[in-house]
Amino acid sequence: AVVDWREIPGDPTFPETQAALLAMLGGRYRHASGHMLPIHATCIDSGFSTEQIYDFVLANQHRGIFATKGVAGRSGEPIVSKAMEKRYGRRARPVRLYTINVDDAKADTMNAITITTQGQGYFHFPESVDEEFFAQLCAEHREPRYNKSKIATHNVWVQNRARNEALDCAVMAL
Repeated sequence: AVVDWREIPGDPTFPETQAALLAMLGGRYRHASGHMLPIHATCIDSGFSTEQIYDFVLANQHRGIFATKGVAGRSGEPIVSKAMEKRYGRRARPVRLYTINVDDAKADTMNAITITTQGQGYFHFPESVDEEFFAQLCAEHREPRYNKSKIATHNVWVQNRARNEALDCAVMAL
């Protein structure tokens, strides 16, 4: 289920962008039962400006912020790996990194959005999401890849459009 969808404009390595994210993560959401629920965990993709993102994660891991990295070509493996310790920088500081099996996660997400009746696996969307959200959610498709003998050996995900953040967020939500 999608609870909320917001974009924070700006470079994720800039202090003002990071401050805006931290402020948003302090919010609460009303559950159908009436209870107010906090955000307990946040995944941040470390594939862009890796060392700066690791610095941010290390400084905020007490807030439940985790570094992730999507990896293709792992179909059949768990969606999320066990955390591995990455050492980086001149002082070799450790950060826990979770790798995401994006092939199976995207397939699960795409399958879920085709379910039309509420129940197990059904994807709920709030009224606040717009056409751009759905365009980003459906921004990729699978294509087979063939060997020299023209036999399909595996599938890859190919982007249909430039922006696909909603799909990436749905994958992270798994």
